[in-house]
Amino acid sequence: MYQLSSSLVGRGKDEGMVENKKVVGKRLRVPSNYLSSPFTAGVKRRNFIDGSKIDLFQKVDRVKETEFLKWYSKLGIGVAYELGSVRFTDIKEWFKDVLTDGKWLANDHVDMAMYLLRQRAAMYPKSFRNRRVIMDFAFKSMLDVAQMMKDSCPDNFTLPDYLFNYVHGKSQSNGQPWEGCTHLYIPVLANAHWFAVEVNFSEVNISVRDKVRVQRVDGTVKQKISGDCGVFTIKFIEFLSVGESALLIQNEHISMWRKKLAADLYTQNYDP
Repeated sequence: MYQLSSSLVGRGKDEGMVENKKVVGKRLRVPSNYLSSPFTAGVKRRNFIDGSKIDLFQKVDRVKETEFLKWYSKLGIGVAYELGSVRFTDIKEWFKDVLTDGKWLANDHVDMAMYLLRQRAAMYPKSFRNRRVIMDFAFKSMLDVAQMMKDSCPDNFTLPDYLFNYVHGKSQSNGQPWEGCTHLYIPVLANAHWFAVEVNFSEVNISVRDKVRVQRVDGTVKQKISGDCGVFTIKFIEFLSVGESALLIQNEHISMWRKKLAADLYTQNYDP
């Protein structure tokens, strides 16, 4: 696991803080893949008032689900479709992987879910903790590249500008600056297996939330179907990012959460 560099992470008076370091000559910002939604169907979303209590076990809105299933049932095999500015060559197969228990989620499933969680937090800042930052899948790859650079030339290594772009909240849509951040959540894919990493700046430690492998956090329930690791990872990050316990995430909820995730991805809106 990575050790957090002191140039990225500082200690605040009461909580872990990240320095707001000015970077000269940063690279141009690359637009995210998930900037807009092509969804135009007349879905009637639930009313949600910012500051209201969050129900993380709320089932998918029936109107929203009906619209999605109506659209999904008419899809043929191999139909190309653009969703959230990403073009998929077989959108029905892509959603089938989301809906089917035990089906493995790809990085674009998880990355789009992370975007929607950040979007929801930006829309309802009073209900969702804005001092907890959710990263995208690419961040781990960026860390890997930086680590290889450090290993190859440790004496002359400096942190790349693209990592500071993440720190300043500029490398992903609805990104947040790390200044004042208390927790960081990262989806990680290793050997075709998903797990979540929680970085706690307040306590200066890293926790791994993994449903299959050796349990690194006491009490974490083991998943029954190995292909569900992507859904578990999304839910780990969703629950932890609002201060809820990961112990609440149980196998019996996965089928319901898959249905909700599919409708949320289709509408490009993660309902509270």
